[in-house]
Amino acid sequence: MTPDAPLAPGTYYLLVAARLRDPAGHRLAEALRYRYSVAAPRAQVALVAPPPGTTAPANLSRARVSVASGAGTLALVGAKGVVASIPIGAPGPFELPLCRPSAKTCAPLEPGQSYSLALDGKAIEGTSFTVARCARLLPPQGSFRLEVRDTSLVADVQLDWPARIALRASCGDGQCPAGFAETVCAPDPCAPSIAGVCIASVRLTGLAPATEYAVHLELEDDEGHATVGESQRLTTLSPLPTVVISEVMASPPGPAPRSDGEYVELWNTGRAPVDVAGLTLTGADGIARRVVGSTAVDPVVLAPGGRALAVGGSFDTARYTLAPGVLVLRASTQRLLGRGLSDASPPPFVLSSEAGIELATFPGGSTSCPPGESMELQGASAWTCGQVGGSPGAPP
Repeated sequence: MTPDAPLAPGTYYLLVAARLRDPAGHRLAEALRYRYSVAAPRAQVALVAPPPGTTAPANLSRARVSVASGAGTLALVGAKGVVASIPIGAPGPFELPLCRPSAKTCAPLEPGQSYSLALDGKAIEGTSFTVARCARLLPPQGSFRLEVRDTSLVADVQLDWPARIALRASCGDGQCPAGFAETVCAPDPCAPSIAGVCIASVRLTGLAPATEYAVHLELEDDEGHATVGESQRLTTLSPLPTVVISEVMASPPGPAPRSDGEYVELWNTGRAPVDVAGLTLTGADGIARRVVGSTAVDPVVLAPGGRALAVGGSFDTARYTLAPGVLVLRASTQRLLGRGLSDASPPPFVLSSEAGIELATFPGGSTSCPPGESMELQGASAWTCGQVGGSPGAPP
């Protein structure tokens, strides 16, 4: 017999009636009663911080625990008995405070002693740690690097001490988005601090595209230290790249080979930064080629009003005087569009987003500009010959 649903822990009885008979009509048995019990599932409790088997500072003020199943009284136990306890009745993360909230100083653990968790007086394997003879007296310190997207950002954080991390963005409506993470590390409390020994990645979502925010980190360790970092201002990316083709140099000035001077200038006409790493150029052969040949892990950001040069792998920057900071985006092929740009008649091509959405087109031309001159965008769609040597990375 199989119950329709799992039985809760407890005692149950199975009754067999005396009137049960076999197919021939004979009585199977006298009335019977069977008693059986369903045991409670084994508690699944893990020590999160300090990590099991490590050494905690002498001024540890709380232990953090993850409960997958089980209920009862959870306690931190040492050689002299229970240090602190809390009731648990549902899965989730729990904090086991070792000090009273009003306490100005707190050192409930004895240096050199080992401690572990117990549930209803039964020790939980794999939850022990040792207390060092040193205390941690400074809040966590470190740095972070931001990767900005259109509706989110990621902070790669490096700290010298384990901490819980909150990444928060400013807002005007009170519904401020935030992201949370924590480092998993256990540096020696008695050793000199090492920058970057504890790392974490914090993702913050729910941002508006093309919007300026001020973001900051909040750090809190398990020894009672908390710190708030300085704000950094940033602007999220535009959801659809506002990039156009603004100049095409198909017949560069000498020396040979002229193909080493070919470029397509891309111009961010929007008011927000744009990630150009995934943009593609598609020529007459129908092949969409990324303007950045290598697979970019981080965004390649083109600032509002900024200009970048899409070039082949053989492009020689020494041919031109480029302003500092001009992005040079090298394709995986030696020449643009695979075979380069024709001097006699530059081919038409399309600039597209990573998702294949058309952003801008170059119509090509039955006529060409004099050698050394580029074709420049005038207005919304008109093209005209520019100056000798072009204006790479700068307005006409």
